[in-house]
Amino acid sequence: MATCRVPNRYITRADLMTLLKKLWPAGQYSVDEHSNAWVVSNIPRELTNAEIDSISKRPTQ
Repeated sequence: MATCRVPNRYITRADLMTLLKKLWPAGQYSVDEHSNAWVVSNIPRELTNAEIDSISKRPTQ
């Protein structure tokens, strides 16, 4: 199982949970907040940048 850090500046916990439920509906993962990142534990693989970007609310330039 993998652990992944997801920057939380532009990503809400709710959006991250929605993505995780879509990728692994029966997952036993956990999400904890650590200063500037969500730490997702017990997932089959690390999240890709594309997956993280798909839920990011980062302003476009």
